[in-house]
Amino acid sequence: MPRYSFTTMASPAWDGETAIRKAREFGYQGVDLRISDHLGELKLTSTAAEVKELKKIFKEEGIISSSLLSYNTQATADPLSWAALEETVLKNLELGTKLGTKLVRIFIGNPEISNDRTAFLDRAAGALKRVLKKDGSATSLIIQNHTGGVGIRDILEIMKLVKNPRLNMVLCPANASCMQEEFLELLPALKESLPQLYIADLLEEKNKKNWHKKTALPGKGYIDYKSIYKELGGNNFKGWISFKWEKIWNPELPGPEVALPHFIGYIKKLTGK
Repeated sequence: MPRYSFTTMASPAWDGETAIRKAREFGYQGVDLRISDHLGELKLTSTAAEVKELKKIFKEEGIISSSLLSYNTQATADPLSWAALEETVLKNLELGTKLGTKLVRIFIGNPEISNDRTAFLDRAAGALKRVLKKDGSATSLIIQNHTGGVGIRDILEIMKLVKNPRLNMVLCPANASCMQEEFLELLPALKESLPQLYIADLLEEKNKKNWHKKTALPGKGYIDYKSIYKELGGNNFKGWISFKWEKIWNPELPGPEVALPHFIGYIKKLTGK
Protein backbone atom coordinates (compact mmCIF):
# COMPACT_ATOMS: atom_id res chain seq x y z
CA MET A 1 0.00 0.00 0.00
CA PRO A 2 1.54 3.37 -0.98
CA ARG A 3 2.51 5.72 1.85
CA TYR A 4 2.49 9.48 1.35
CA SER A 5 4.41 12.23 3.10
CA PHE A 6 5.32 15.85 2.47
CA THR A 7 8.45 17.82 3.17
CA THR A 8 7.97 20.91 5.31
CA MET A 9 9.56 23.00 2.59
CA ALA A 10 5.87 23.23 1.62
CA SER A 11 4.83 24.83 4.92
CA PRO A 12 7.45 27.35 6.10
CA ALA A 13 4.92 29.24 8.23
CA TRP A 14 3.98 26.13 10.25
CA ASP A 15 5.85 24.78 13.24
CA GLY A 16 6.50 21.07 13.59
CA GLU A 17 3.38 20.38 15.64
CA THR A 18 1.13 22.07 13.09
CA ALA A 19 2.73 20.20 10.18
CA ILE A 20 2.21 16.84 11.88
CA ARG A 21 -1.41 17.55 12.81
CA LYS A 22 -2.16 18.88 9.32
CA ALA A 23 -0.67 15.72 7.82
CA ARG A 24 -3.32 13.64 9.53
CA GLU A 25 -6.04 16.10 8.54
CA PHE A 26 -5.08 16.01 4.85
CA GLY A 27 -4.62 12.23 4.63
CA TYR A 28 -0.84 11.79 4.75
CA GLN A 29 0.93 9.03 6.64
CA GLY A 30 4.24 10.83 7.17
CA VAL A 31 5.99 14.18 7.46
CA ASP A 32 9.56 15.00 6.45
CA LEU A 33 10.74 17.61 8.95
CA ARG A 34 13.82 19.77 8.37
CA ILE A 35 16.99 20.12 10.46
CA SER A 36 17.98 23.67 9.67
CA ASP A 37 18.69 27.01 11.30
CA HIS A 38 16.51 28.56 8.56
CA LEU A 39 12.88 27.80 9.44
CA GLY A 40 13.73 24.25 10.46
CA GLU A 41 11.47 22.38 12.85
CA LEU A 42 14.68 21.01 14.39
CA LYS A 43 18.22 22.31 14.71
CA LEU A 44 21.44 20.52 15.57
CA THR A 45 21.18 22.40 18.88
CA SER A 46 17.63 21.18 19.61
CA THR A 47 17.28 19.97 23.18
CA ALA A 48 16.29 16.48 24.21
CA ALA A 49 12.99 17.92 25.47
CA GLU A 50 12.23 19.51 22.09
CA VAL A 51 12.92 16.27 20.25
CA LYS A 52 10.85 14.30 22.76
CA GLU A 53 7.89 16.66 22.32
CA LEU A 54 7.88 16.27 18.53
CA LYS A 55 8.19 12.49 18.91
CA LYS A 56 5.17 12.56 21.22
CA ILE A 57 3.09 14.55 18.72
CA PHE A 58 3.96 12.12 15.92
CA LYS A 59 2.71 9.26 18.12
CA GLU A 60 -0.45 11.10 19.19
CA GLU A 61 -1.44 11.81 15.58
CA GLY A 62 -0.49 8.37 14.23
CA ILE A 63 1.90 10.03 11.79
CA ILE A 64 5.39 8.71 10.95
CA SER A 65 8.57 10.72 10.84
CA SER A 66 9.19 9.51 7.29
CA SER A 67 12.56 11.23 6.97
CA LEU A 68 14.56 14.16 8.27
CA LEU A 69 15.93 16.64 5.75
CA SER A 70 19.50 17.40 6.75
CA TYR A 71 21.39 20.41 5.41
CA ASN A 72 24.81 19.07 6.27
CA THR A 73 28.08 20.66 5.22
CA GLN A 74 28.91 19.62 1.66
CA ALA A 75 32.28 18.91 0.07
CA THR A 76 33.87 21.93 -1.58
CA ALA A 77 37.27 22.79 -3.01
CA ASP A 78 38.49 23.20 0.58
CA PRO A 79 40.01 19.83 1.68
CA LEU A 80 38.81 20.51 5.24
CA SER A 81 35.21 20.41 4.05
CA TRP A 82 35.32 16.60 4.01
CA ALA A 83 35.90 16.50 7.76
CA ALA A 84 33.04 18.98 8.24
CA LEU A 85 30.81 16.83 6.03
CA GLU A 86 31.51 13.78 8.19
CA GLU A 87 30.94 15.69 11.42
CA THR A 88 27.63 17.25 10.40
CA VAL A 89 26.26 14.08 8.76
CA LEU A 90 27.01 12.20 11.98
CA LYS A 91 25.25 14.84 14.10
CA ASN A 92 22.19 14.79 11.83
CA LEU A 93 22.12 11.00 11.96
CA GLU A 94 22.21 11.05 15.76
CA LEU A 95 19.34 13.55 15.87
CA GLY A 96 17.28 11.40 13.50
CA THR A 97 17.80 8.39 15.74
CA LYS A 98 16.63 10.35 18.79
CA LEU A 99 13.43 11.33 16.98
CA GLY A 100 12.84 7.78 15.79
CA THR A 101 13.26 8.60 12.11
CA LYS A 102 14.42 5.76 9.85
CA LEU A 103 15.82 7.95 7.05
CA VAL A 104 18.04 11.05 7.12
CA ARG A 105 18.42 12.92 3.80
CA ILE A 106 21.91 14.27 3.13
CA PHE A 107 23.89 16.05 0.42
CA ILE A 108 27.43 15.25 -0.71
CA GLY A 109 28.49 18.18 -2.87
CA ASN A 110 29.36 18.82 -6.49
CA PRO A 111 31.77 16.38 -8.19
CA GLU A 112 32.54 19.11 -10.71
CA ILE A 113 34.81 20.75 -8.11
CA SER A 114 37.23 17.90 -8.77
CA ASN A 115 39.19 17.18 -11.93
CA ASP A 116 38.78 13.50 -11.07
CA ARG A 117 35.15 12.44 -10.61
CA THR A 118 36.15 8.89 -9.65
CA ALA A 119 38.40 10.19 -6.87
CA PHE A 120 35.61 12.47 -5.61
CA LEU A 121 33.16 9.57 -5.39
CA ASP A 122 35.81 7.39 -3.71
CA ARG A 123 36.37 10.09 -1.12
CA ALA A 124 32.64 10.50 -0.55
CA ALA A 125 32.28 6.75 -0.03
CA GLY A 126 35.16 6.75 2.45
CA ALA A 127 33.59 9.59 4.43
CA LEU A 128 30.22 7.85 4.65
CA LYS A 129 31.82 4.53 5.57
CA ARG A 130 33.45 6.24 8.55
CA VAL A 131 30.19 7.91 9.58
CA LEU A 132 28.23 4.66 9.50
CA LYS A 133 30.97 2.86 11.40
CA LYS A 134 30.94 5.48 14.17
CA ASP A 135 27.14 5.47 14.36
CA GLY A 136 25.80 2.17 15.62
CA SER A 137 22.10 2.90 15.11
CA ALA A 138 19.67 1.39 12.61
CA THR A 139 18.94 4.81 11.07
CA SER A 140 19.78 5.05 7.37
CA LEU A 141 21.27 7.82 5.25
CA ILE A 142 19.74 8.70 1.90
CA ILE A 143 21.60 10.87 -0.59
CA GLN A 144 19.53 13.21 -2.74
CA ASN A 145 20.34 13.74 -6.40
CA HIS A 146 20.43 17.49 -6.84
CA THR A 147 21.43 20.18 -9.29
CA GLY A 148 24.89 21.37 -8.38
CA GLY A 149 25.54 18.05 -6.67
CA VAL A 150 25.71 14.34 -7.31
CA GLY A 151 23.49 12.69 -9.89
CA ILE A 152 21.71 9.34 -9.71
CA ARG A 153 24.57 7.35 -11.19
CA ASP A 154 27.04 9.06 -8.86
CA ILE A 155 24.93 8.00 -5.88
CA LEU A 156 24.70 4.43 -7.14
CA GLU A 157 28.49 4.34 -7.44
CA ILE A 158 28.92 5.65 -3.89
CA MET A 159 26.47 3.03 -2.62
CA LYS A 160 28.39 0.33 -4.47
CA LEU A 161 31.64 1.44 -2.84
CA VAL A 162 30.20 1.74 0.68
CA LYS A 163 28.40 -1.63 0.58
CA ASN A 164 26.17 -0.86 3.55
CA PRO A 165 22.37 -1.34 3.51
CA ARG A 166 22.08 1.78 5.68
CA LEU A 167 23.09 3.92 2.70
CA ASN A 168 20.62 4.55 -0.11
CA MET A 169 19.16 7.42 -2.13
CA VAL A 170 16.08 9.58 -2.36
CA LEU A 171 15.16 9.90 -6.03
CA CYS A 172 14.01 13.28 -7.35
CA PRO A 173 13.02 12.99 -11.03
CA ALA A 174 12.57 16.77 -11.31
CA ASN A 175 16.20 17.32 -10.34
CA ALA A 176 17.26 14.60 -12.76
CA SER A 177 15.41 16.49 -15.49
CA CYS A 178 17.19 19.73 -14.57
CA MET A 179 20.51 17.85 -14.69
CA GLN A 180 19.52 16.26 -18.04
CA GLU A 181 20.12 12.81 -16.58
CA GLU A 182 18.23 9.92 -18.15
CA PHE A 183 17.27 7.37 -15.52
CA LEU A 184 14.17 5.35 -16.49
CA GLU A 185 16.26 2.28 -17.36
CA LEU A 186 17.63 2.27 -13.78
CA LEU A 187 14.25 2.08 -12.07
CA PRO A 188 13.52 -1.67 -12.34
CA ALA A 189 16.73 -2.38 -10.44
CA LEU A 190 15.81 0.20 -7.78
CA LYS A 191 12.21 -0.80 -7.15
CA GLU A 192 12.96 -3.29 -4.37
CA SER A 193 15.25 -1.02 -2.38
CA LEU A 194 14.42 2.66 -3.08
CA PRO A 195 13.23 4.10 0.25
CA GLN A 196 11.81 7.39 -1.01
CA LEU A 197 10.55 9.03 -4.19
CA TYR A 198 10.17 12.80 -4.32
CA ILE A 199 7.27 14.04 -6.43
CA ALA A 200 7.89 17.52 -7.87
CA ASP A 201 6.69 18.73 -11.25
CA LEU A 202 8.07 21.25 -13.73
CA LEU A 203 6.86 23.42 -16.57
CA GLU A 204 8.96 24.98 -19.30
CA GLU A 205 8.26 28.62 -20.02
CA LYS A 206 9.91 31.10 -22.34
CA ASN A 207 10.83 34.59 -21.23
CA LYS A 208 12.07 37.25 -23.64
CA LYS A 209 15.27 35.36 -24.38
CA ASN A 210 15.33 31.80 -23.07
CA TRP A 211 13.33 28.79 -22.00
CA HIS A 212 13.43 28.13 -18.28
CA LYS A 213 11.95 25.58 -15.89
CA LYS A 214 9.27 26.56 -13.41
CA THR A 215 7.72 24.70 -10.48
CA ALA A 216 4.26 23.25 -11.17
CA LEU A 217 1.71 21.40 -9.09
CA PRO A 218 1.92 17.64 -9.69
CA GLY A 219 0.14 16.67 -12.88
CA LYS A 220 0.37 20.19 -14.29
CA GLY A 221 3.92 19.79 -15.63
CA TYR A 222 5.82 17.51 -17.98
CA ILE A 223 7.37 14.93 -15.59
CA ASP A 224 5.95 11.52 -16.52
CA TYR A 225 5.28 10.08 -13.07
CA LYS A 226 2.92 7.48 -14.47
CA SER A 227 5.83 5.77 -16.23
CA ILE A 228 8.18 6.32 -13.29
CA TYR A 229 5.72 4.80 -10.83
CA LYS A 230 5.10 1.85 -13.13
CA GLU A 231 8.83 1.15 -13.47
CA LEU A 232 9.17 1.25 -9.67
CA GLY A 233 6.63 -1.54 -9.37
CA GLY A 234 3.41 0.46 -9.20
CA ASN A 235 1.44 -0.17 -6.04
CA ASN A 236 4.01 -2.77 -4.99
CA PHE A 237 6.49 0.06 -4.44
CA LYS A 238 7.49 -0.11 -0.77
CA GLY A 239 9.12 3.29 -0.34
CA TRP A 240 7.68 6.64 0.67
CA ILE A 241 6.06 8.83 -1.98
CA SER A 242 6.87 12.32 -0.79
CA PHE A 243 5.56 15.66 -2.01
CA LYS A 244 8.40 18.13 -2.60
CA TRP A 245 6.88 21.59 -2.79
CA GLU A 246 9.50 24.26 -2.23
CA LYS A 247 7.46 27.22 -1.04
CA ILE A 248 10.18 27.95 1.48
CA TRP A 249 12.46 29.02 -1.37
CA ASN A 250 9.67 30.29 -3.67
CA PRO A 251 7.19 32.31 -1.59
CA GLU A 252 5.06 33.08 -4.65
CA LEU A 253 3.91 29.43 -4.83
CA PRO A 254 0.48 28.44 -3.49
CA GLY A 255 0.50 27.66 0.22
CA PRO A 256 0.16 24.27 1.90
CA GLU A 257 -3.61 24.65 2.29
CA VAL A 258 -3.80 24.47 -1.52
CA ALA A 259 -0.80 22.34 -2.45
CA LEU A 260 -1.09 19.53 0.11
CA PRO A 261 -4.71 18.54 -0.70
CA HIS A 262 -3.91 18.84 -4.42
CA PHE A 263 -1.11 16.30 -4.05
CA ILE A 264 -3.35 13.80 -2.27
CA GLY A 265 -5.91 14.06 -5.08
CA TYR A 266 -3.20 13.71 -7.72
CA ILE A 267 -1.44 10.75 -6.12
CA LYS A 268 -4.66 8.86 -5.52
CA LYS A 269 -5.43 9.12 -9.24
CA LEU A 270 -1.88 7.98 -10.04
CA THR A 271 -2.00 4.97 -7.74
CA GLY A 272 -5.71 4.20 -7.93
CA LYS A 273 -5.76 4.11 -4.11
